[in-house]
Amino acid sequence: MFRFPGSFKEGSQVLYNTFHLDSGEYRILELQPGFYSIRSKDFEKVFYAKEGKVTFLSLQLFSTGAFSLPDLFIKDLNAEEALRILLEGERMYRLEKN
Repeated sequence: MFRFPGSFKEGSQVLYNTFHLDSGEYRILELQPGFYSIRSKDFEKVFYAKEGKVTFLSLQLFSTGAFSLPDLFIKDLNAEEALRILLEGERMYRLEKN
């Protein structure tokens, strides 16, 4: 995860945090307001963390077959969608800070 010191349009980024997630894991981060970029492999999502607002992002890995590379999607969720995923998941583990 990277943080943009100014606007994301300026392009300069600073490493903010590195973490790994396995299937069924989630992470809670308390971010200062500003622009952030979350990356995995060749996919990147830029988002803005607002003061006092909770943002839910879902990272989903889809494999279409044994001989193809999986596709990654990072998308915004509303609170209801995020809660449904947490409650329906058979394994949901919160990763504590390192």
